[in-house]
Amino acid sequence: MFSGLALALFSPLWPGLEEPYMENLGVVGAAALPVAAAFLHERVFAVRLGIAAVLARLFAPLFLLLVLGYLAVALLGGASPFMDRDLLILLNALLVVVLGMTLLSVAEGRGATRPGWPEAILGTLLAAMLVLDLAALSSILFRLAAYGFTPNRVVVLGANLVILGHLAWLAWSFLGLLRGASELGAVRRAATAYLPLYVAWAALVAFLLPWLFRLA
Repeated sequence: MFSGLALALFSPLWPGLEEPYMENLGVVGAAALPVAAAFLHERVFAVRLGIAAVLARLFAPLFLLLVLGYLAVALLGGASPFMDRDLLILLNALLVVVLGMTLLSVAEGRGATRPGWPEAILGTLLAAMLVLDLAALSSILFRLAAYGFTPNRVVVLGANLVILGHLAWLAWSFLGLLRGASELGAVRRAATAYLPLYVAWAALVAFLLPWLFRLA
């Protein structure tokens, strides 16, 4: 998933990136896979049940490098989701993946009151994702103003607004945790108390939105 998102994001900026990426990183990753799997099984998974949360913590630094690198390269290269629909879809996919990874990491959070480097990385990653979400939200509003309302655009707009609120709450909770003003429980509440809003939006999309567009 990480390789696919990285290639999809950077390939439009660097044409032909797939071949050197797979020849170097892809081959090395495939060769290291059995060794890494054996290490994780013996040292981590054999004594802990939160496999998904452990993987999320392992990949959080990589996703942080991916997001920061893409923000820098996209700014210099002029990549814009305002006119590129595929890029907008990729940004939304990245938002969902990072949000899910954060929820898994929080669910497996340690009981210690003093935050460590995993919390610092996740907090920085959430702040970077807020920037990406604002860019995606701006491009959706631009497309609505330029091309009008469609069911797909309304669904994506609502989903981005819901995700933006959740990212902002989580980022604020992580900031309080890193400053020592709150504990991990506040981050967990921010992660779980917001989930009913996703259910509510899904219900609106499933039941109310089709009826509204039929009337229109």
